[in-house]
Amino acid sequence: MVDPPVAYIVMAHTDPGHVRRLIRALPDGPVFLHCDSSTPTRVFSAMVEGVGRPVVLLPRRRTRWGSWAIVMAEIDGYRAALRRGVRHCVLLSGSDYPLAPKEAIASTLAALPEAASLLDLHPLPRADWGPTGGYFRLYHRWATIRGRSVRPFWRRSLLPGLRYTSASQWKVISRAHAEALIRVVDGTPDVRRFFSGALVPDELFVATVLQSEVLVGSLTNSVIDWPAWFIDWPVRGADHPRWLQEGDLLALLEAAAGSRPALFGRKISATSTPGLVAALDRHARQLEEAAGPRQFMP
Repeated sequence: MVDPPVAYIVMAHTDPGHVRRLIRALPDGPVFLHCDSSTPTRVFSAMVEGVGRPVVLLPRRRTRWGSWAIVMAEIDGYRAALRRGVRHCVLLSGSDYPLAPKEAIASTLAALPEAASLLDLHPLPRADWGPTGGYFRLYHRWATIRGRSVRPFWRRSLLPGLRYTSASQWKVISRAHAEALIRVVDGTPDVRRFFSGALVPDELFVATVLQSEVLVGSLTNSVIDWPAWFIDWPVRGADHPRWLQEGDLLALLEAAAGSRPALFGRKISATSTPGLVAALDRHARQLEEAAGPRQFMP
């Protein structure tokens, strides 16, 4: 019996040349693309023009930085992917790129336990998230005004019983965990309402839900703390990671060769740093020709 495929959900808003290159570089499996609704139509169309494989277009949302709409676009991707009967969903940004050959990534994902998800987990409080350890993102109901996150003066209470946890938005999610997230979004309005007012909820909602037994029961045991993306944050408290350059190639390849490897890197652009992407492609071909795909076990 063949396992259901892995789905790749790409969330993009710019750089169509790199998005096309990314989609072509992904292993076999359905690809779902979300493009921010503010992106011009010509740029959106160019993301899939001549890409060479089928791409399912997701409903377009206005996904401003730090907004709840980013979480809902992610959930849209899971809904669409689950209808295809997939076993796992890989959530990528439009500025990601694979660090290993297609077959090595596919083998790694196929070796995961069926219910397992890969998240870069950081329970709150976090030492690198300020004096409150990150709880300032939750203590207030934030609003997005003119593209900026604004905090009101009043403070709110945390929801009881939750294990507040942060994680990178970019992750590998099992079918069981995707179904649980959809159940919470659709059937637990107090949780949805609370996190829709958090600051940068895409870094808090999924990890907190999947680590809270009160919401998902024993599925908390199926989350593997595995940073599957190489991301370089330039300074403590930075809003965005830095763009990777050709000088980062060795660090990327070392991260991809570990026992729990980084499968993807961000932020990478074939448009602005074509040499880095070309080097990653050459290395992947060399690995395939030399020894075939490696398989990494969790």
